[in-house]
Amino acid sequence: MEDCIKNIVVIPVRLASSRFPNKPFVKLNGLTMIEHTWLRSTLSKLADEVVIATPDLVIKNHMSKLGAKIIMTSHSHKMCMDRVNEAIKKMKLYKSNIVVVQGDEPLVNPKTIDTMFKKLKSNKDYDMISVIKKIDNKKEIKNSNRVKVVFSKNFFVHFISREPIPSNSTHKNKVDYYKLICLYGLNGIFLKKYSQLGISKNEKIESIDILRVIDNGYKLKIFETKDILFNVDTKRDVKVVKKAMLSDNIFKSLKKINF
Repeated sequence: MEDCIKNIVVIPVRLASSRFPNKPFVKLNGLTMIEHTWLRSTLSKLADEVVIATPDLVIKNHMSKLGAKIIMTSHSHKMCMDRVNEAIKKMKLYKSNIVVVQGDEPLVNPKTIDTMFKKLKSNKDYDMISVIKKIDNKKEIKNSNRVKVVFSKNFFVHFISREPIPSNSTHKNKVDYYKLICLYGLNGIFLKKYSQLGISKNEKIESIDILRVIDNGYKLKIFETKDILFNVDTKRDVKVVKKAMLSDNIFKSLKKINF
C-alpha cells in the first residue's frame, strides 16, 4: 500500500559501458566505486531507503553481502531513468520522493541528497531538479563527458549539452560554465509520466536522460553546489577522483568505520 510519502534514493548501475566496462568495480582507495556511492547515500538523514537498481547479478551478489537492497531490472534500458522507473514500479512506491544518484558519483555528499529531498517536499514550481557546479578546470569545458548547462536567472534549465554552452565566440567578457552533476530529484508520479514519454529527440542526440524533461515542455530546475565532485566516465577520471577523495572528510570518516 502506498499510504505515505517516502524518501527513496535509487542508484542505477550496470556493468556494460562503452567508455569504461566494469566501471562499478573500479577500486578507489580501498573500495569499489559502487561501494563508495552506496555508503555515502546511506548517510543521508532524510532517506527512508537506499536501493540499487541493476540488471547484473554480479553487482547484486557483491552488494547484497554488504547489506544493500537490490532491485533487479531489465538489460534492455538505454537510459538510466527508465531503469529507475522499473525499480520504483516493482517496489510500488510511486507515492514517494526520489533522489537518483548515478553509480559513477563516488564523491556524492549525503547533505546534498538531503537538500534535494527538502526541495522536493516544498516544490511548487518545477517537475524535476538537479545539481550544477561551476567548472574551474578549463579542460572540462571541452570534455564531452562533462555535461554543460544553460539556465535562467531563476535557475530553470534552458538546455543541456556535451558541447561548450553557452558559446563564447562573440562574447568579449569571460563566460562561466557549469556542469551537471548526476543527481536527479523528482516525485514518483512524474517519474511514471516521464518514463511513458519515451526517449526524446535531444535526449537521444546528446545521450542525456533529463533532456526528456525539457523536450516535452516540463520544468527542470537546478541549484548550485560547492561540493568537490568528479564523476567517473573514463579511466582517466580515476586518478583525479582518488586524489580528491584523500582530502574528503566523508571518505575519512568512512575509512575509520568500514575499511
